[in-house]
Amino acid sequence: MDPNGRSPVETLVERVDSLREPYRHNAILWLEHCARQPLPDFKRDLHEFIEGLSPSVRERFVIETQLVLEDALRYFAIMPDSRSASMR
Repeated sequence: MDPNGRSPVETLVERVDSLREPYRHNAILWLEHCARQPLPDFKRDLHEFIEGLSPSVRERFVIETQLVLEDALRYFAIMPDSRSASMR
């Protein structure tokens, strides 16, 4: 559980869903590549994949994936006006 009481999968799904298209789709494709399987029901299938990992691998996967998604959100989820304002 994260500090907000959500499961790691809920946090990852929330971050992916925060991305605008086509970045959201690209993130799902990347996670499918990591899982080596399609994730048609993204939340359920990602949960099953993560639960199938050993505890130490699961923890590391979630940490690294959160870092990648944080970067993606930083670069691809902000509105164009706020990005140009932050570059001033």
